[in-house]
Amino acid sequence: MFDNQTKKFCSAVVDALPDIPENLMQAWIESPVRLQEVLKTAICPVAEAGQPTLRLLIPSLIIPATDGRQTLALANAVFTGWIDPDLKNWDCDLPDEARPETAVNVHELTVDATFQQMFGEGKVRLDKSCLTQGQIIQFVTKYHKHLHPHATFFLFKSHGEFFVARVSWYDFRRLKVNVNHFSDDYVRLADHHYRVVLPQLALKP
Repeated sequence: MFDNQTKKFCSAVVDALPDIPENLMQAWIESPVRLQEVLKTAICPVAEAGQPTLRLLIPSLIIPATDGRQTLALANAVFTGWIDPDLKNWDCDLPDEARPETAVNVHELTVDATFQQMFGEGKVRLDKSCLTQGQIIQFVTKYHKHLHPHATFFLFKSHGEFFVARVSWYDFRRLKVNVNHFSDDYVRLADHHYRVVLPQLALKP
């Protein structure tokens, strides 16, 4: 079932369609993947190459040293609103490495972007952009006032694969955490002013 906003959007798209010959309609019906690509490009434009996707919002917050034993899947005392079961389903509930005290910056999304555009691409760049799950928990615990109500994103790595944790407020009193694959190409909209937390040196070459 579609929610009310989605119904309104679909109706607006249909109303805006030009006159389309029946043979062209049929061609699109038979090419759903191509149709999806065209709609995505037209409706969800993303950042152009070289265009910055983030702006610095809050610099130099310090995350205390972590021992690598904390995982998001088991942080029930922190995420009392909800914990995504995919953290366990995707084997993201494994212990991580210990980390020393680390400085991080909070950024704000400035243009519509995918995770690849928020965090960059290439293993070296991504490794620099990662926090451990323990560091994410420490940040959320210590700096919860700097979290966006609907989405603050953190990149982390588990069993050699990159994931993105999304922390948000369940009812402005309880926190919840979701997880997505880094490869998820859904476009997050800049109009929402979502936040991204990165190690302080992550954006330096």
